[in-house]
Amino acid sequence: MIAYCWASGQIEFGARTPPGAIPIARGSARIVRAEMEVTARHGYKAGVLLVPGIPEAADQQQAGSALELFLLWLKQRERKGFRVAIKPRDPFNYDMCGQTVSHLDVDSRCRAVATFDKAACMHALLVPSLQGTVRKAVDRRLRQLLKAEVIA
Repeated sequence: MIAYCWASGQIEFGARTPPGAIPIARGSARIVRAEMEVTARHGYKAGVLLVPGIPEAADQQQAGSALELFLLWLKQRERKGFRVAIKPRDPFNYDMCGQTVSHLDVDSRCRAVATFDKAACMHALLVPSLQGTVRKAVDRRLRQLLKAEVIA
């Protein structure tokens, strides 16, 4: 079974992703439906599931960011029978004169985290073998961003 959403943010289920829909996750019907029931926002009508943040988005760019954050959050919940349709990027990689360069040591990664937005923080948490100190810096940055969002 595949869970997919429309530009409106409404989540539906099927054997295939219809044209114009965006795939979210695939796997066992029972597990995919259960994960969506738990993580998605429930609409006013019974049985309607929505991607959090998309219905409230002012434009397509904000809607895309909301979808990316939702997929990254789901990616952390992946398990057997539940695969999310996003490939995380390494936010510690950057381009320098056409070459991909990466922050590898703890100090440079922690400095890089200070410039991250929410999506980059979520991507960073999915980096395999992330150092504990860097994970704490990412968690701290994520809390700062969420606190600033609440205040604004």
